[in-house]
Amino acid sequence: MEITKIAENKTEINKNIKAVIFDMGNVLVSLEFSRGLLKFCCGDSIDNIPEVLKNRVFSDFAEGKINPEQFHRLTCEQFGLNFSFELFCHHWCNMFNPMHGIDAIIKELDGKVELGLLSDTDPLHWAFVNKNWPFIKTIKKTTLSFEINCCKPAPQAFLKAAKKVGVAQSECLFIDDLQRNIDGAKNVGMNALQFINVENLYIEFVKNGLLEAHLRNLKL
Repeated sequence: MEITKIAENKTEINKNIKAVIFDMGNVLVSLEFSRGLLKFCCGDSIDNIPEVLKNRVFSDFAEGKINPEQFHRLTCEQFGLNFSFELFCHHWCNMFNPMHGIDAIIKELDGKVELGLLSDTDPLHWAFVNKNWPFIKTIKKTTLSFEINCCKPAPQAFLKAAKKVGVAQSECLFIDDLQRNIDGAKNVGMNALQFINVENLYIEFVKNGLLEAHLRNLKL
């Protein structure tokens, strides 16, 4: 990808960034909720998926309050499903797609800054994503909701992520697709950029001195 002009962005970022912390869903991998288990939970229309996700069983699983077997049983009970555990897990994980080009950005950042991950996820999704997109293992310092027992935008989630990468909040840059999480990161003193797409992220990294323009090995 050739960068000919870098778009202006009003977000002010500390020029001494020492760590970049990524969200996972819709940043490192894309999500297609309508393709997986949730389509079986939402009745007549996939438009009901946002309402379905408000059910506490999903947040309890993401926060590590219930294990995969309990999640299977409770979800099937509450939504009238009749899936074996194996088939249930297949459907639950059948929502991820590649985020083309993000692996090249991670590769270029590795060694330049500390890399971290802060994700609202669960043990089934985490195992599936690691198996299918090995580049994520490049990010060694992970802060996962089901391990820390809280989800974004709780302040402690961001503070734990900063502690994990060993960098002050003011020297961390957090990347997430949701505005509420961008706001949450800024509220604890982090720098934050809202993810739009891979090309835009690359432009922002170049603009802020984290990557060089015209990188030969970066194919988006």
